[in-house]
Amino acid sequence: MKANKEKPLTSEQIDTNLNNMRSKLSRKQSSLSNELILGLRSITASNLSWRDPLASRVISDDSDLVQNLPPKIQNTFLKPSRRMIPPNLAVIRETCRRFIANFNEHRTESLPEKLKHDSSWKESGEVLAGVATNILDTLNDVWNNPAFGPDFEDSLNEGTYVTNVIIPSIRSALKNLPFGKNAFISTSERQSLASADRKGDGQMGRRPDMMFEFKYNGKVYELMFVECSRLSCTKRKELDDMVKLWRESNDGLYWARKGCKPEKEQFGIVGIQVAGRKIHLNVITRGEDEIHRYYHLHSAEIPVRPVGDYDLANFVKTLLILRNIIIVNMSLLYHAPSSTSLRQMEDSSTISSP
Repeated sequence: MKANKEKPLTSEQIDTNLNNMRSKLSRKQSSLSNELILGLRSITASNLSWRDPLASRVISDDSDLVQNLPPKIQNTFLKPSRRMIPPNLAVIRETCRRFIANFNEHRTESLPEKLKHDSSWKESGEVLAGVATNILDTLNDVWNNPAFGPDFEDSLNEGTYVTNVIIPSIRSALKNLPFGKNAFISTSERQSLASADRKGDGQMGRRPDMMFEFKYNGKVYELMFVECSRLSCTKRKELDDMVKLWRESNDGLYWARKGCKPEKEQFGIVGIQVAGRKIHLNVITRGEDEIHRYYHLHSAEIPVRPVGDYDLANFVKTLLILRNIIIVNMSLLYHAPSSTSLRQMEDSSTISSP
């Protein structure tokens, strides 16, 4: 049996990826592509390592390359991510207010023809309020659990935090989704098919803390990856998980495109990072220029103890955005044409870690 070890990083791999990006951008002929090419001229393999998204042909919105773009051009780059965040819902804030006042009291529809990310909620306010109530019911148990009080916070292990707070919250948000019989949440550090596919040669794939998987047309698609820490998180753990997450998401997008061709700048793989008391919602998409883009969509404080209605509503909104994105992405997969030509199939651009 072969050892589960990736090949060391080489500067040639990074050079190849940088040249590939420049080549693809030069064919696009737009103000955005011209500015990105200009920024890439000053970046060489010696500036990057396997931990940098650019080394794997991923342009992240928090990179210097994007942050140094002229404001108007930067807005063009960020436009797809902004379409994924609908406006606030007053009904959610009101539902959270009612929950705070009464938290001590214990108390699948079919998809439309085709859905898109267009800054709108895909379900009615009544349905979303019901989902929000399910999330708040989960938090009701957490708020009454002494394990999450100040006396135990620093000593809690990751498993207790994930099992009692993170998994139930995400499950509540993704309950009763369309095509529910074909989708499930994996919480036992199941091997990622996308990661194993990239490594090849019978090697084992990475094992995210959670995944959301959707089976369609005989293929299992990994639409969400989650990496978690303890309630008390070190900076090193936060940075390591951040890198691990975008790499898993990048593999997931290539894996999905091996089965079908979902719409560019619409379909995306979700990456959720739980770092201490923070939850970060991210997504990776494929641009019209054929380059993967990683977006940091939304962050919120995780309310393990009673908080004000604003912070509570922001946490619930984060999970509702997750639900909204997953619904659209399942629809996009359902209506995407199959990948029929193996000759045109790309390998994952993710560079092997040392």
